[in-house]
Formats: sequence, structure tokens, C-alpha cells
Amino acid sequence: QQQQRGDPRFHRSPSFFFFLSSTPTPPPPPPFSKPQQQVVPAFGPDGTYADWDAVEALWDHALKDRLRLDASEHPFMLAEPTAQPDRDREEVVERVFEGRGPPALFLARDAVLSSFATGRATAMVVDAGHDSTTGEPCFFPCF
Repeated sequence: QQQQRGDPRFHRSPSFFFFLSSTPTPPPPPPFSKPQQQVVPAFGPDGTYADWDAVEALWDHALKDRLRLDASEHPFMLAEPTAQPDRDREEVVERVFEGRGPPALFLARDAVLSSFATGRATAMVVDAGHDSTTGEPCFFPCF
């Protein structure tokens, strides 16, 4: 059935046609998902690692598939959340060295990297996200 131009449910923009309906439609699936695929977040609500297998798969995808690097030939520098516990830091070091074997590894806190990115060794870094806000004073050396 063709809609009339006077129908308020029919709107024509210069390049798109929209039909406004009163029945809700389900949201579209994420663009990276496929049918029968479950998307598991690798990070918890506080920004720390939640699923170590997903984190390792993410590292492998970035290094091997996208950058096409041999991880054993390049040093690693990883940014970590300010509130990451020591046991997670130990787990990161263990998994990086055992799984990829880089010649060196440096773990840096987000606040330190933000401070250095602005050219300051001393700063008060406030990180405001969609579900949490943290503030960390940084002074050289603050690691």
C-alpha cells in the first residue's frame, strides 16, 4: 500500500525514507556479532580484567591478525586501570611472558600515561567514564 504525502506517519528526507510505526522494533544486533555467537566482555565493570581467555584472544587478534607482529621480537607496554589489584598485575605478567614471550614488559597506570601525555610529571588526573570516576594524584616518580 502506497502512503500519501499528507499521512503524518510518512516522512521524506532528501535521501532517506522513514516509516514511523507505533509498534516497537527490537534493537539491531551489534555490527560485530554473528548469528549463534555470544559476545563476552573481557573487562569487568571497574575496568579490570574479568575473562582472561577473552583478554588473551584480544591480544592475539591485535598482534597476529591486525599488526602481523611476532610478539617475541617486540617489547610490550600495557596500560592498566588505576584500581587494578596486584594479583591481576601478576596474572598479566605471567600470561604475557608465558604465552607470547616478549623481550620486555612495562605495565603503566592510566593516570601516569595521561600525565606524561600532557607533558607533565606532576598532575592531578581525573578519569570520568560512563559508570565510574577516579581521581589520582601523580608526581614524579609515581609508579
